[in-house]
Amino acid sequence: MSENEAVLIGMKEVAAFLRVSERTVRGWMEDHSDMPVYQERPGARICADKEALASWQRRLYAGAHTSVVNLEGR
Repeated sequence: MSENEAVLIGMKEVAAFLRVSERTVRGWMEDHSDMPVYQERPGARICADKEALASWQRRLYAGAHTSVVNLEGR
């Protein structure tokens, strides 16, 4: 994979890669400071490394699944 193919540029690309809405991406960016997306300055397009973002999303979903399982176990 070339360097250009490994990077997502813009909200639409990031949302499509994660299979969520742009609104969800914005919410995650606000709620999760560890989300590996970057902006050069406020209002600039975001960019993200595909591998880092996929790994982050797996951890996010694993944590959500654990929470649901813990609640069911009460």
